[in-house]
Amino acid sequence: MTEDLPPAVIVKTRFSMRWRGETPSLDWIDERFELLRRITLPSLRAQTASNFDWVVLSDPDVCPLVRSRFEELSLPGGTVTVVPVRAGVGVTEPGLLEGVRRGRERFVTVRLDSDDALAASCLEKSVAATDQLAGGAGLINLSRGIVLDWESGDMWERKFRERYQGPFYGLMHPTAQRMFDTGGDHRQARGDLPVVEIDDVSWVQTVHAGNIDNRIVGQTVAERVKLFVKGALDSVAPTNLVIDDLERLEQSDASRRLSEFSIQR
Repeated sequence: MTEDLPPAVIVKTRFSMRWRGETPSLDWIDERFELLRRITLPSLRAQTASNFDWVVLSDPDVCPLVRSRFEELSLPGGTVTVVPVRAGVGVTEPGLLEGVRRGRERFVTVRLDSDDALAASCLEKSVAATDQLAGGAGLINLSRGIVLDWESGDMWERKFRERYQGPFYGLMHPTAQRMFDTGGDHRQARGDLPVVEIDDVSWVQTVHAGNIDNRIVGQTVAERVKLFVKGALDSVAPTNLVIDDLERLEQSDASRRLSEFSIQR
């Protein structure tokens, strides 16, 4: 019976969506694709889970270009599908989603930005965590990870406070109805859903000059993280980088972490 099978896994990445009404430039797409090739893609190729699908969301105006780039990529354990999404409208080619669905009903959708990485066991552990949800809807919170300053190579281990939904999480869908929810602030996705916490190091969040929301109160995210480490700030709010625990890694440990995540810095 299908309900006895483990849920299928979707990795959802917003690659080239409109930002404040503007379509990403070709230069931005080139730069972000290079980061994705060196950070995100290797971590997905290293996943211990198999048969997962990577759904990449793109503005329709640049979707043909983005699709041609992703056609160059392959995943040993999964498929890659670029889906056009119009802001305020939604998916403009719904048949593509049906192709990904392939008649399956239960899904875990794991959110991943196009300049970040997942630990090799992250998808496998996210599926295992659904056992605690007894087959119902819920959120798998990936609360611990690594912050990487792309320019300097400095790294910090980060722990979001308990039940705080940061940018790394999975959503368990007992039906296919919302498996490709494409809109809204990710923090709205939780609602009243039960939450399962995974406390292992699950991700790398890369801080670099091209971060979309990079400028905060006249400083870059990287600068504010460094100020926080030095004790000059109580937090790096207002941003999704809300930190309860931030510990700098020694150089040897940082190098090991890069290797573990297969990041090609």
